[in-house]
Order: sequence, then structure tokens, then C-alpha cells
Amino acid sequence: MDFVIMAAGRGERLKPYTNYLPKPMTKIYGKPIIDWILDSIKYLPFSNIFIITGYKENILKRYLKNKDVICIHQSNIIGTANAISSVEDKINKEFIVLPGDMIFNKEDLLHLYKFNNSLLYGKTCNVKDYGVLKIKDNKILNIEEKPFKTKSHFINLSAYHFDKKIFKYIKSTPIVNKEQRITDSINLYIKDNEVNCIFVKKWCHVTYKEDLNREEDKWILDLERN
Repeated sequence: MDFVIMAAGRGERLKPYTNYLPKPMTKIYGKPIIDWILDSIKYLPFSNIFIITGYKENILKRYLKNKDVICIHQSNIIGTANAISSVEDKINKEFIVLPGDMIFNKEDLLHLYKFNNSLLYGKTCNVKDYGVLKIKDNKILNIEEKPFKTKSHFINLSAYHFDKKIFKYIKSTPIVNKEQRITDSINLYIKDNEVNCIFVKKWCHVTYKEDLNREEDKWILDLERN
């Protein structure tokens, strides 16, 4: 099993912090998000941790230089599917993809670890920043990215357990509005395969600068306990 952490994006909505730092280097309770992520997976067996870098990557690489990770440069930052495709020749079989701006409990990551072809999802009234899921019998039927209107409040949390079959569908994923999205790849994938969904009650997602203090208040005791 390998891990892939997506850390190449510009973090436009987290300015002014991301004027100077890559998003995974912003801090919750004095600790960079990337460290929270690495701490949450260190108890799981793995072969490699690949970190996809891009925006202000030299800062992130310097910080990670003494950690047991492999940084992979995303030359064209045109979406999540493109980012994942950059590790195709390095993955042995199964792998887990995690976003570089979101933290999960270890128990939820363990469930994701156990089930191939799966993703983590949650429920919220504020769906505007997420892909919205259509689900039946714990299987994904469709992902609609940031819809204007929706009846569903089930959201994709961008944490996936794939095997190498996904790369076939990434290659067939179109670039739309200069973005090649892994959710579009998954929509192609589920025409031929099942994708399981694993419900998560709590997660920490830093999208806007206001989230930093709010997530500190809500999450730090749980994160320290877990």
C-alpha cells in the first residue's frame, strides 16, 4: 500500500496565508497541516508516502527533507486527476489518496485502508465547496462537482482507496475549464466498477482563513486524543 498526499494547489481561498506558504504548511494549533496528516497515517502499514508538490514547493520540500516521504512535482497544476496521474509509474498496486488540506481521525482512515475502491464522505448543509454524491446501498452512483442546486447533502471528502485500474479512466478524463478532476474519472470508473462509500462524522477542512481558528476550536482536543 502506498499513500499519495495532494499538496500542489495554490490555496487561493486561504489568502493571505498562501501568499507566503503552500496550503499544507498553514498551521492548526501551531502545527502544519501536513504534519497532522502524516501523524494520522503513521500507524498504518505502507510502502511509500508520495507528496504531490507544485505551488511554493521549495518551502514544503525543505520542511519535509528529513521525513520519510517522496516529493513528486506536478508540472501542470490542472486538477486532481492530473496530480494523481503523476505517480502512475511509482504505484505498485493499491494506494490511498488524501487531500493536503484535510485531516481525518485514524479510525476513519483505517476503514478506508481496509476497503479497495472506496472513498470517505460526510454530510453538511454547506455543499458549495464539495462534490455532491448520489448514493445507493453504500455505492456511489454519481459525483456532481460543486452543484448550484442539489437535494443531496452527502459530500465527497477527497480521500480515496484506489488500485491501478483508476489510471485507465484518468487517461480518458477530459480537461474542462482548464481542470482535469478525479471526480470525473470516478464517474467514468463507476460505469464499469463499484465504488464503496464510507461515512465520516467529523473531519477538519481548511478552505478559508476563517477556518483556521474555527477548526482549532472544534478539533484540537479530538486530534490530540486520537
